[in-house]
Amino acid sequence: ILIALGFWAGAIPFGVLLARRLGVKIQDHGSGNIGATNVARVLGPVPGAIVLVLDMAKGALAVLAAIHFCGWPWTVALTGFAAIAGHCFSPFLGGKGGKGVATAFGAFLVLAPELALLAVVVFLIVLRLTRVPALGSELRFPRGRGGNVGSLLLPQRNNATSDRAASRPIDAEAPN
Repeated sequence: ILIALGFWAGAIPFGVLLARRLGVKIQDHGSGNIGATNVARVLGPVPGAIVLVLDMAKGALAVLAAIHFCGWPWTVALTGFAAIAGHCFSPFLGGKGGKGVATAFGAFLVLAPELALLAVVVFLIVLRLTRVPALGSELRFPRGRGGNVGSLLLPQRNNATSDRAASRPIDAEAPN
């Protein structure tokens, strides 16, 4: 039940709701994304900050509820993941959603506050150097083909067949 509640909490599209309240369909403006960066770009820093806090709260509160009511590590982790998935694939938006960065940050702020704060420092440095928020939030770390933070948590496939398949050029005429 906690995992399902985490998903539905994550699915609440605060960027869409706040923008709609201000008379804007956020998906039709800026980047078209429903998250805090686009809301800030289109509607200003205050609405953007409100969406940021609310999206972070979805992840944090889902994890806190799982810790409080259950405490099993797998349930806690899956509840946080479900909140992120809910944000990214919101049934309220026909299975579409945001990138899940703020919701994931809220979950990780509860699960690993030191690492979450380190991520903020990296984000701020990259943002200051590039002035591109997406580079800071989607920073890739060198590790295998996955290369992102999530791939650090998942086992990497390491067999000759997948390596050959991944390294050959794509041939539009060849059957898959």
